Amino acid sequence: MKEKGYQQYKGFTLLECLVALLVLGGSLLLLDGLIKHMAKVEQQLTAYHSREWEVGLLQLENELAGLKHSKTEAHRIVLTDGSGNLVKIERANSTVRKNYKNGHQPLFTQVYAFNCREVNHTVEFEVIFNDGMKKKGIWVIE
Repeated sequence: MKEKGYQQYKGFTLLECLVALLVLGGSLLLLDGLIKHMAKVEQQLTAYHSREWEVGLLQLENELAGLKHSKTEAHRIVLTDGSGNLVKIERANSTVRKNYKNGHQPLFTQVYAFNCREVNHTVEFEVIFNDGMKKKGIWVIE
């Protein structure tokens, strides 16, 4: 005698499908939130670098006010003060800094590269930050 009942079909039950959809929906919501957060972080980093660049340029301008230009190397600007002491603007570790009388003063931080070149009566310098952002500046030699 045959029993009446359900046939055994291979497939998913409704409950399994709902759980799978719930997991998929939750994953997509998390991914969306992560993407929005990354955009905000990138915007804050850009604002930080812009602010640091502006402050660093103002500080550099004030530091160079009473100094005389000696020479420009590929990664260094060399100047002298009124007493003949050397002042160097160069990259050390991940910081562009001013070296003067065995001391240093940081101008820019999180720097990947610092390149300089002399063109006519100006010194052009480029700062590349660790995140790839490039900034260029020009100092007029007086």
